[in-house]
Amino acid sequence: MTNHGFKHTASNMLNEIEYPADVIEPQMAHVTPNMVRDTHNNARLIPTRVKMMAEWAGYIDSLINP
Repeated sequence: MTNHGFKHTASNMLNEIEYPADVIEPQMAHVTPNMVRDTHNNARLIPTRVKMMAEWAGYIDSLINP
């Protein structure tokens, strides 16, 4: 497993549970291809990203400790 593999798995799972791409992509340190939108949208969505990562951590925990 590589760092990119972990990001790929996390991205798929977070998309499956319907987190918006506007929350997932910055968490994955991805830059969106829409430069105009990126220029005007500086939202970091930290509270939602914290909730999302806590849910992801809980999911990983459930795999380790079923």
